[in-house]
Amino acid sequence: PQLGVAIVSSGEAIWVCQSLYSAYLGWLERATPHVDPATPPPVRARFLCAKAQTLMMTTAVQALDAADEAIEAARELGDPIELARSLNAKGFSLYSLKRGAEAVELAEESMRIIAALPTGRTCAQSKLLAADLRGASGDPDAAIPLMREAIDDLRAFGADGLANWLEQDLL
Repeated sequence: PQLGVAIVSSGEAIWVCQSLYSAYLGWLERATPHVDPATPPPVRARFLCAKAQTLMMTTAVQALDAADEAIEAARELGDPIELARSLNAKGFSLYSLKRGAEAVELAEESMRIIAALPTGRTCAQSKLLAADLRGASGDPDAAIPLMREAIDDLRAFGADGLANWLEQDLL
């Protein structure tokens, strides 16, 4: 079971982005009973984060509980990328539930974490969360530069399609 959990958690980005989202949700649910405190910490943190990130896209209420578990596991592991991703999952879930004010601290912590990380998907996601929250709070002048940074980050590692899609929001 542990190998299956590791495989499911490591493929999150691939499956979610390639029209296998429903199948991936099923795989996460089948793997969930096999994830417990005895699961190796890196696998457990990655799995819980993948689950929270996936649920935030469709079932924000369920994502909140998953994100809390993921945040705890990432903190215990000391993995800054998984922690930032977990914070982002909870932040975006709160934002989609119209509870953005509760997400501000999460976004600020995520932004502090990514300051020490190389450009990548997680950094772009953190910037997008912070930008969305600033825009929703009525401060588009603070949101737009962060959105542009996130778009530049996406282009830097070849995610031009997603960058183009996000750029449409700025037009």
